[in-house]
Amino acid sequence: MAITLSSRYWPDNERQARWAAAIGSTYFPLSLNFDPGARFSGNLQVWETQSTALTLSRLRSTQMGYSRSKAQVSEDREACYLVTVPRRSEVHFEQDGRVLHCQPGGFIFERGDAPYRFHYASDNDLWVFKLPERALHGQLRGAERYTRLCFDAKRGLGRIFVDQLAMCAARFDECDDTARHMLLEQALSTLLMALRDDQ
Repeated sequence: MAITLSSRYWPDNERQARWAAAIGSTYFPLSLNFDPGARFSGNLQVWETQSTALTLSRLRSTQMGYSRSKAQVSEDREACYLVTVPRRSEVHFEQDGRVLHCQPGGFIFERGDAPYRFHYASDNDLWVFKLPERALHGQLRGAERYTRLCFDAKRGLGRIFVDQLAMCAARFDECDDTARHMLLEQALSTLLMALRDDQ
């Protein structure tokens, strides 16, 4: 069953702190920048199983900014990547002096083991697929170079990958643990093919 958190049920004076805690628990330590002129609203669903480190989440919120510092990176037990698929509005990702702008219909591959800034200026709805760096060993050479690109999710393998994320979320609760593990691993396999194909 998906883990679901919603700010709808939180007192206004606790929303920011509780959202920050939820984000840190789901992904890794991050600093959050809330819009000071608006009431924050957010919803987070997470699909995971104990047999794999892969996780899928759906993050919906009002305007937000997230950033990673060197100090936060040093707290990690292992390096991870996030694959982010914007579904409603453009996202902006800044790392190592490079800036990516990704519209709905694309996705980005983010390094979690280096400082970065990620933000969106209006309400958004994101798929986020988290994978440990070790899942890439022997599968993808020079993974860092893929973090410089916005990948096409409108056709071909990129579209299949995003469709798989949606299907995984829709059918996860109907499956046993073995099948859930396979759903997440199959999404990883398709992601790897999509990254190699879209150069």
